Amino acid sequence: MDLVNIIYRYVQRFINSEELINLLENMAKKKKIRTKEFIEKQRKTLLEDQEKVRDSGPRYEKLFELLTHFPLYNKTCLQMNDLELLEFITQYISVPLPPPINQEYFNELIEVGIKEDKRESLWRMAMNYNQKNKDFSKIVDYFIEKRDHYYLAELISGVEEDLDLDRIIDKSLETKDISFLREMTQYEYLMPIFSNKQKEKVIKAIQNKESENK
Repeated sequence: MDLVNIIYRYVQRFINSEELINLLENMAKKKKIRTKEFIEKQRKTLLEDQEKVRDSGPRYEKLFELLTHFPLYNKTCLQMNDLELLEFITQYISVPLPPPINQEYFNELIEVGIKEDKRESLWRMAMNYNQKNKDFSKIVDYFIEKRDHYYLAELISGVEEDLDLDRIIDKSLETKDISFLREMTQYEYLMPIFSNKQKEKVIKAIQNKESENK
């Protein structure tokens, strides 16, 4: 996992090539793996163009291609189980290049997160795959099922472009949980996201429920 994390951090531009070399060298010394040969082969080229800035352009593209096709890296990725991959993807709230997975496997990882009740990871999965043609309805439904107004509000504010807001309103109203509905209306930053019609449906449902309880 150390190798996977180091390469992932470089691919996502969280570290530059200088930090990459140092981390790989330290890992090679500690674990005595063949990574040392790989490092030494690339060391001369890397150090010729070393700067303490985030890598970009041709250097980044060359290293990206080299690292993501490194056999040991790919082998390690394939050895991760679903929970490990979920935690791996969600170690950061959002990255430029999340692992390319299809909707079916995305849903499988979400199911793992639901089983383990990893709400932070579920939210981060959505943040990582925002505007990448993914359906987040399973995450929405789980937050509503758990009446987790905090994570539902954060989800809506973070990835509203990928959500069916009418569906969220309807699913929330189906709970008939006035406390949950009232909590959702307390998040002022959500109000501009919903239409007046959507907000009125919630307010009306709250008022009707309050009248019934009198």
